[in-house]
Amino acid sequence: MIKETIAKDSTSVVQGSVEYLSNHEVIIVPLLLLVIIYALKYFFGNNFDKKSILEFILEFPVDFGFIGITFVFTYFFLDIESTVFGRIMILFCIVLALVNSTLRRLALNQYFKDTTNSFLIGVYGIINTTLSVSFMWYILNCINIK
Repeated sequence: MIKETIAKDSTSVVQGSVEYLSNHEVIIVPLLLLVIIYALKYFFGNNFDKKSILEFILEFPVDFGFIGITFVFTYFFLDIESTVFGRIMILFCIVLALVNSTLRRLALNQYFKDTTNSFLIGVYGIINTTLSVSFMWYILNCINIK
């Protein structure tokens, strides 16, 4: 009896996971590819050192934001009724990309100075990541509303 209950529960969990993945594959696949590409770019064949980890952490939010731009094009330009909102979002994406790139550059400049200010690097990185994640969260919520 217990084995049957466990088998049914595990089957329903697997089916629920497969259903979730199939419903959200358009979102999950690009994000997963971004993580894989970044892992290969920064860690495959390179020394696993502080510099490569820091560059990975500082550059990831910028490209994470660019994935958001692809979602905006994919979802808000397919439907004629949402193209105005899509155009506004594209302008916001461009501004966000400029801000993210500036924050990344400021953090890297701090890192390469003779007197590295770790606090400023952390502040720039946290602001950059917060902006990108918040923006992606907003886009994904807009997609679910549609």
